[in-house]
Amino acid sequence: MQIDEKARGTPSEIPSQPGASTALIATITWVLCTQGVVWSLQKLFGFFRGSFGFVLALLLAQALGVSVAAGVLLSPKGLRAALTPNERRPKLAPRFHSGASEGAKRTLRTLIAGLSLQTFLFGGMNLLLALWPQQHALEATRSAALRSLWEDKAALTTFCVASALVAPLLEEWFFRGLVLRSLSESGKPRRALILSAVFFGLSHVYPLPALLAGLAGLFLGALRQRGTSLSTLTAIHALSNTCALTLEFFPLPQAFETTPSALLLSTTGAALLGLCIHTTHPPALLHPDAEA
Repeated sequence: MQIDEKARGTPSEIPSQPGASTALIATITWVLCTQGVVWSLQKLFGFFRGSFGFVLALLLAQALGVSVAAGVLLSPKGLRAALTPNERRPKLAPRFHSGASEGAKRTLRTLIAGLSLQTFLFGGMNLLLALWPQQHALEATRSAALRSLWEDKAALTTFCVASALVAPLLEEWFFRGLVLRSLSESGKPRRALILSAVFFGLSHVYPLPALLAGLAGLFLGALRQRGTSLSTLTAIHALSNTCALTLEFFPLPQAFETTPSALLLSTTGAALLGLCIHTTHPPALLHPDAEA
């Protein structure tokens, strides 16, 4: 079967996509923007982590960071490539039109995925703390800073909105949208999935959150490659973050933080996440040429 190259477009006509190095630079740019604001507020102006001004500035820094990072990733060449309509450019996944029953299933799967993701992360965090006791002090400091938000209701409200809504929206749009899509243009979906998860983990800076975020990035990226929309991924991410905030302010009994409980929770969460991926429709072909 011969292919009309003129109709489909030759490789030279297809603008190249940003590579892994560009995606890494964009991620580092995001981290530097966000952490730079945090450092400046603490060291130069003496802002307290639980204050409304600090939380609001951190929220604005997140928006600034993702904007600058997207600008780095979508350079004029990358932006032109992303907007180029060409059949030869690979797709992450096909679009499906579903009825009410499928919509209900998708909603249920979203709820299960969000709860399972937080179950895995909660168990994984406690398991890692048991294996890596040096991190206890850092996590205790972070938890204490979060609980101090109770003293400032405006700061508490802003932080909850930022963590439960804004952060999932920005992170899914950037990492599962721009980064994963750009890396997938190479035609190597597994490499793209792993690299996007690594970059997502790096954006969380601190060791334990970075490791767990990287694992969460693998799950969310796998769902994206199987056709899950960014809005659904944002909902899963938002539900997981909401559960995490609830557990921070209303901790579970100490029995759930023991090593056996942590192992059970992380294993159960991982199994349910695997089930969510398995029940999502199969991944799309990354090369349309292979459809024949």
